Amino acid sequence: FRSLLPWFLALLLGVLTAITGCAISLFSDFLGDTRFGFCYGIFLADRNRCCGGSENVDFLLETCKKPAIGDDGIQWIPWAHLLEFHGGKSNGLFLSWFQYTFASVMFTGLAEARGE
Repeated sequence: FRSLLPWFLALLLGVLTAITGCAISLFSDFLGDTRFGFCYGIFLADRNRCCGGSENVDFLLETCKKPAIGDDGIQWIPWAHLLEFHGGKSNGLFLSWFQYTFASVMFTGLAEARGE
């Protein structure tokens, strides 16, 4: 058993490293897209995953071009549509900027409070 322990620890370290890398990738994509809106129907999904790939994202309208894999209610909802901002593109951009800034300050504060 003692001769297998280093191999087991190396395997465990590799698995934990892979899990950490996947979590960082998932959360960074998700948090990066929260400044634009959220995915209704899939938890922790960024805009590309929600729309079924980057070719299905309409970046001008900030929505999906077509439903992701059928019409099962999964859709990307921009913050301006959720909060019913109808004053033009500039109000939606301001709301997106405000939400992104608020989330950034909040996450920075949480990281600082956790670091102490």
